[in-house]
Amino acid sequence: MKALKQIQKFPAWLDAKNKRVVLVAESCKADYPLEFFITTKQRAYESVLMVDAEHHEQGKGSLFFNIQLALLLCGAKPGHPSYYKDDKTTVATGDEIVIEVRWKNKEGKIEKTDARNWIRDVKTKKSPEKTWVSLVAGWSTMGRGAGSDIWPMAGSYLRAEQPHGDAGSAGRQRRGH
Repeated sequence: MKALKQIQKFPAWLDAKNKRVVLVAESCKADYPLEFFITTKQRAYESVLMVDAEHHEQGKGSLFFNIQLALLLCGAKPGHPSYYKDDKTTVATGDEIVIEVRWKNKEGKIEKTDARNWIRDVKTKKSPEKTWVSLVAGWSTMGRGAGSDIWPMAGSYLRAEQPHGDAGSAGRQRRGH
């Protein structure tokens, strides 16, 4: 645990050496389809997990922008989300990432599972088979050429997507745990 460094004052930590980003979150007990796997408290009603933080906090930037930076420090390469254009679906690209969920059971023992086990397709009732891909923000030299300062591109939401044409976990529903 010594390798974990807190990201700003958010409930998030970086372990760049072991390529891990850790978030503390609460689960939603919804009985309706949810759009996101993880988000902040402002949109908790539509997410499987909620991080207890403001989306943007004065002087700290966005929680998810800081997480994107942490993923870059772990070596994740930028990708793009799935999109539909001219009657053609382009699937998401980016480095595959593992999202693991850990929690304490009634006896206080820590349990863990792949995050895909906490979501299911509304039609098939099955968890997705494909892994997540990281859609971290791109970077730009702002047209100043090689060797100049690099600036983060716009984008303040953490995006991890299943690379099969669906946008995020839209149309997915949390399993009853």
